[in-house]
Amino acid sequence: ADQNWSRRYWKPINSYGYRAKPINSEETKAKKNILILGSSYTAGDGINHIKDRYSNKLQKMVPDSYLVHNLGLCGSEAIDAFKRLNEYPAKPDILVFAHTTKSIKGVGGKNSNNSMRNYGIDQELNIIFRFIIRNSYLANYLFWKFYAPAKLQERYLSDLENNPVFLYLQREKISAHLNNLQKFINYSKDNNIPLIVISFTAMNNSIAFSNVIVANPIERYFAHKNIPVISVYDLVKDIPYTERTINSSDAHPGIIVHHLIAEKLFETLKENHLIN
Repeated sequence: ADQNWSRRYWKPINSYGYRAKPINSEETKAKKNILILGSSYTAGDGINHIKDRYSNKLQKMVPDSYLVHNLGLCGSEAIDAFKRLNEYPAKPDILVFAHTTKSIKGVGGKNSNNSMRNYGIDQELNIIFRFIIRNSYLANYLFWKFYAPAKLQERYLSDLENNPVFLYLQREKISAHLNNLQKFINYSKDNNIPLIVISFTAMNNSIAFSNVIVANPIERYFAHKNIPVISVYDLVKDIPYTERTINSSDAHPGIIVHHLIAEKLFETLKENHLIN
């Protein structure tokens, strides 16, 4: 079902691999460019139509002289995001970096992404059941909805040492991560480009935990550097889990969260006199 959703909704895709319309070089030269760097939360995983993402909603709010670019890429972390910033053909007049719990995983080694794994649960089935699970929408749904979650939770708890969230508790890892985040600040200062940070927590039931472990220290770091920070936790903490996420099986931000972020980002741009 997830693959079917992607085939149906993950479009348009431009020549740089982003879920966005083709880049018009003449338009980028004529307008002020707002570049938003992020991962699947920014790309809009689970959002059927790009018009409902916070980047596209922001485009509707800003004057016509501004052009918003969505550089969201699923699985991206800070190191990768900075590399993509330098490779993108349009240079920003305003830079927005969306930090998530997984932004640190680039310093954690190849095993620091266990929240993305399925741990081969379906591989443990005999060949007949595995064939049915992989070729029937109903069987696939029932398997991942009712059977697999308990197994996944068991494997997940036994593999916490590789969870990206816990990298924030390791002095060496968080130090390396902050050094990577400093690159965005240096880029901003060296090129005289305003920087705004969107600080995401996890959207699932661990939202408060990830806010304390991940978002709070990252927000303090950027605030100490006089960088405006938007706390997504403050925007969504009172919204029920079922309303702030795509659905019970997909904890990516839902449409209401994208709307709130767009409003807050527009407000932040105005407060800092970054838009006319």
